[in-house]
Amino acid sequence: MRWLMGKTLLEKILRLGLLMCLTAVTAVGGELQPFNTAESLALHREFDTQAHHETEVDLSVGYRWLNLDDFTRAGEYQYPHSSFAGSINLDSYPLPHRFHLYSEFLGANNYYGDMGYAYHDLLLFRDIFTGSYHNLDHYDYQQTGAAGINYNDKNPDDLYGTEVYDNILSLRLKAPDFPFHTFLTHRYIQKDGAIQQRYLIGTFGNINKTSSSREIDWRTTDLTLGFNSHLGPLEVEVAHERTEFDPGRNNVLYDAYPIQSTRPADTYPHDVIPETESSLNSVKLHTSYTGGFVASASLSHGNQKNNYSGAQSDTLHGAMDLIWIPAPDLNLFLKYRHQELETDNPDSVTLQGLTTT
Repeated sequence: MRWLMGKTLLEKILRLGLLMCLTAVTAVGGELQPFNTAESLALHREFDTQAHHETEVDLSVGYRWLNLDDFTRAGEYQYPHSSFAGSINLDSYPLPHRFHLYSEFLGANNYYGDMGYAYHDLLLFRDIFTGSYHNLDHYDYQQTGAAGINYNDKNPDDLYGTEVYDNILSLRLKAPDFPFHTFLTHRYIQKDGAIQQRYLIGTFGNINKTSSSREIDWRTTDLTLGFNSHLGPLEVEVAHERTEFDPGRNNVLYDAYPIQSTRPADTYPHDVIPETESSLNSVKLHTSYTGGFVASASLSHGNQKNNYSGAQSDTLHGAMDLIWIPAPDLNLFLKYRHQELETDNPDSVTLQGLTTT
């Protein structure tokens, strides 16, 4: 299909090019004779209505056999199972519309997709998504340690791996006949599976290096909103970004700890994966990059917060660059950076057991 379309398009382009060379005049015996423009205009219309509507599609379907014989690390980022596979590549450009879809499928946890749509220069949309599988090591705890160190693997036969889904969506809108854009970018990352959690329990002289399986279902979202524009000699961008991380279930582990010093024996939390959130506001501006003098500056204010411990911080970043190129072999520049950091953390944290504090 693609070859026939491509051949037809090539013939039209060659015909159009030949007619454009002859459209204005034809030299006959030293006189300039007008060329028949009706055929040329008709071919122009044919080119506009057909060539601009070219659609190309490639499809493939198959089956993928995979056998790792339990040595999954041989294919660290391969889902260790056979499955159907396929791909699709589609391009369609009925101007002023433009659309594309590229996708490859190698299994339930190994795939890629890229889809986009544009209308003139007023709207631009794109969505990229990937799925992958990460085979993880299971570190051997079936060994004899040094004096005073014991090894304990609670799940010696478990296999570890995580499924990762990553999606990036972007949208840009432009004002008609003016360089003003608004934009949105959204990213979503999902990670599920089982990992090996390793930690210490006990007292000096009687330490237990412990390993156990931990189910995870992590979610991260990031959203950016903003606008930019050319204002005379300056280009300005203003943006707001917000990021949230949700550790899901099983974000705190509990184990029995022996009595030690002032700490009573009890079941205590450990290896906490906290819920966090952050935000960032930024302003950026610069002059034209094509001249002999370029100036740029940026200012951003961010906030980070740990919702488990209550710790948070505020940051302020400022930057300014001045570049002057008075001659091809001479470059003068001035750079300035400013940073402020303010933290609000608790002076002490009380470790609470299930029955005691």
